[in-house]
Amino acid sequence: MPIVLQNTTQATKSATTGTTLAAAVTPTAGNFLILGVSVSGGTLNSIASIADTKANTFTRVASVNDATAGTIDCELWTAPVTAGGSDTITLTITGSHYCNVWVREYSGLAATPLDKFVSAKGTGTALSSGATATLSQADELVIGFGGTVDGGETYTAGSGFGNLVQAQIGAGTYDTAMEDKIVSATTAQTAAFTASISDAWACIAATFKAAAAPSGPPESPTFTRQAQMRASLR
Repeated sequence: MPIVLQNTTQATKSATTGTTLAAAVTPTAGNFLILGVSVSGGTLNSIASIADTKANTFTRVASVNDATAGTIDCELWTAPVTAGGSDTITLTITGSHYCNVWVREYSGLAATPLDKFVSAKGTGTALSSGATATLSQADELVIGFGGTVDGGETYTAGSGFGNLVQAQIGAGTYDTAMEDKIVSATTAQTAAFTASISDAWACIAATFKAAAAPSGPPESPTFTRQAQMRASLR
C-alpha cells in the first residue's frame, strides 16, 4: 500500500486568546496523524498535552527550541487514528503564546510507524535538522518541520521534499513550515528549508515506516495426474 497524504489542516491562535488551540479534522480510522506544532516565546516542550474528542492517543516525537531571546519551540506529535470521523483536536499550551499547528493525515503507514528522528537549531537562512541514523527499511515517509523567530520569511523546501506548507504567524511574530517526501532507500535523511531572511531557527526531521505490502492469495494445491485419477474414481 503506498503512503498517501490525505489531508492537511492548519489552526492558529494569538498570544492573547488563552492557553488552548483547537483544530477541526475528519480523519479516517486506520490512518495516521502527524502534527507540526510551533509556539512563539515558549520554552522547550511548550505543549503540555494534546487530546481529541475521539480518544485517540497523541504522543510527542521530538521538540527543539532555538533558545534565543525571541524563541520558537517546534514540536512533532503523532497519533494513530483508532476512531475516525468528525473530530476536534485540542492543544494545551504552557502559557499564553502565539501557536500554530499543521495536522497531516497519512494512509499507508505501518501500525507503529515511527523510525528515526533528529533535531537542530541555529542561525542563518539554511535550516537543517542534521542527519538521522540509517533507516530501518527502504520505504519510508520523511517529515521536515521548522520555524524562525522573526516574521516576514518565505521558505523553499529541501531537496526532494514537496507538499510544502508555510505561514507567517501573528502579523510577523514568527514563521513556520512543514514538508514531506517518500524515500525508497535506507540512507540517512535530513530535513532542510531555505529561508528568505537570516534568522534564528529550529528544525526537526522524522521518518515513518510504510505498511508491509499485502501478501497475495494462497496458492492452489497441486495434484499429480495419478492423484487426480484416484480422486475421480471415488
